[in-house]
Amino acid sequence: MKKKKNNHFLWILLAVVVVLIAALEIYERYGDQGMTKNVTNVNTEKITRIALSNAKNDQYLSLRKEESGLFITSEKIQIPIEDDRIQPLMLLLTKMTPIERVSTNSEDNEQFETMDEMGLRVTAYHNKEILTDFFIGKTMENENHQMMTYVRQQGTNDIYKVQGDLRTTFAQNFLSKFFLLI
Repeated sequence: MKKKKNNHFLWILLAVVVVLIAALEIYERYGDQGMTKNVTNVNTEKITRIALSNAKNDQYLSLRKEESGLFITSEKIQIPIEDDRIQPLMLLLTKMTPIERVSTNSEDNEQFETMDEMGLRVTAYHNKEILTDFFIGKTMENENHQMMTYVRQQGTNDIYKVQGDLRTTFAQNFLSKFFLLI
């Protein structure tokens, strides 16, 4: 009787060991998919300037925080902007959580439009210190008809898919005011 209990215990122990080894193997192979908690994680109170650039079209705009308010500026123009117009942008800079990492290969930047020549580059500063610097790439609709955008932090090859149409968010709240007034 004691021998049967020992055999039963050994089988259970063997099953636990096999499950643990399988779990470790799966984690080593797939890990956490290289996911970062947030693509951006910025204290927006520190932001003094946000620069938007697109080398393909040779465009450059900046949102500056000054004592007298917020202004959209380019080389020759400075236009005041209301605080409520930039709240969606600030929310993105506070926390942009990825759904999945889609690539770690720099050769995929063209496919996902997350490079200087194709993407919209967003750089947030506190005076001269860079707080975040990333590219907004291609936007697409997923199988559930939700808008998704590809983003990549400057200096990395990791391309993430995030929820929302970030190009439109920036265009509606930042660029549209600028282009309507020039």
